[in-house]
Amino acid sequence: MKIAVTLVWIVLLTPVNVFAERLTTNIDDVIIKNVECKSGNLWFVVSNKSTVNLSKTLLVTVFDSDSDPVDNGSKNIVLGPVSGDRYTFWDLTCSDEHSYAFRFQ
Repeated sequence: MKIAVTLVWIVLLTPVNVFAERLTTNIDDVIIKNVECKSGNLWFVVSNKSTVNLSKTLLVTVFDSDSDPVDNGSKNIVLGPVSGDRYTFWDLTCSDEHSYAFRFQ
């Protein structure tokens, strides 16, 4: 019984939520969040917290578990001030074992 109670407390107190992760970018007040891989497609949200329009190319690099780059892609992102939208990189190598680097150009 003590093991079950301890396990419940560990689960409840562990602040692990993939969807709450916020990734900074090379542009102030622009973040990437809710990154998830579904059927070989990388879904994510770009949030523009600034008061100026955003019209840039977003580059993503996918890294494997050894931190070696295994794929990349680019997408034009257009957002108004203080807004956000969901985007997808289609047919990109992705999985739970991969990590991602986003940057604007």
